[in-house]
Amino acid sequence: MRSEVPPEPWDMEPEFVLDVPGAQLVTTDVLLQVQDTTAETIEARAMSLIYDESGLGKTFATRAALKRIAPDLLLSLQFACFGPGPQDLREELFHQLRLPGKMPGTATPLYRQLMTALPRRPYVIVCDEAQQYNRSCFERIRNLWDNSRKQRPAVLFICGHEAYDTLQSDPSLASRVCARRER
Repeated sequence: MRSEVPPEPWDMEPEFVLDVPGAQLVTTDVLLQVQDTTAETIEARAMSLIYDESGLGKTFATRAALKRIAPDLLLSLQFACFGPGPQDLREELFHQLRLPGKMPGTATPLYRQLMTALPRRPYVIVCDEAQQYNRSCFERIRNLWDNSRKQRPAVLFICGHEAYDTLQSDPSLASRVCARRER
């Protein structure tokens, strides 16, 4: 069961894999490309994909790019379970948005609350490890994005090739992804 205490905002400092004293971020072409994709996605209020094999720095580069953004606009979807479903997604957004009151027990009232809250600010939804999402989760994010026309959230999927394949195989999902950056 999930705690009612809202999670802390995503730590914007990139995490170095090795704890080497004095380690610093080095600007590379890949880092600049991820930074450009991230900035374009946020400016366009679009959905984009940063993908590659595991362990090659997708999350690191994205965190470095997002460091300049106010952390209170970031909704970082992180799940304790592997293969989260639509209900997990709705619950995580409820907590990330810090919505008041008790979370509704059924999908429709919770969805209505999310649809009211998302357009209030220019949120950036960060879906790290999105290769773990099932198609229903991608559909739910697409639906929230489609129906937030007043002020759509920017959505960044950070993932492996599996999520890229899932998004590309469905025309209603593929048509909404504005940028695909292979790290």
